[in-house]
Amino acid sequence: MLREHARRSVRLGEAVSIGRQALSLAEHTGDPTTVAFERADPAELHLLLREFAEAREQAEAAVRDGEPSSAW
Repeated sequence: MLREHARRSVRLGEAVSIGRQALSLAEHTGDPTTVAFERADPAELHLLLREFAEAREQAEAAVRDGEPSSAW
């Protein structure tokens, strides 16, 4: 919610920072769906910041994290 509020308030740097914190927390859950979701949002933020390489990296990682896994 904080990330989305920062994004809508055009505080994109703050939104990216909050997104990193959210991703770190998601990684600790062990839930690949949560991790994939938390990677997808920062990808959009990096696009808005015109940070295309970082956006691509985050988007590709979100797709990888969302792939079915035997661990599920």
